[in-house]
Amino acid sequence: MAIILRLLLIVTLVALNAFFVAAEYALLSVRRTRIEQLAREGDSRARL
Repeated sequence: MAIILRLLLIVTLVALNAFFVAAEYALLSVRRTRIEQLAREGDSRARL
């Protein structure tokens, strides 16, 4: 039983790591000029 819990924990942590890597990649790949343009157009999400 302990092995199953450890494997489940490892799988969960790997999935969380994949999520954060994808989020970081998305933030770094977005063009700064596009964000600035959206902010000028009044997009409230671009101001974050």
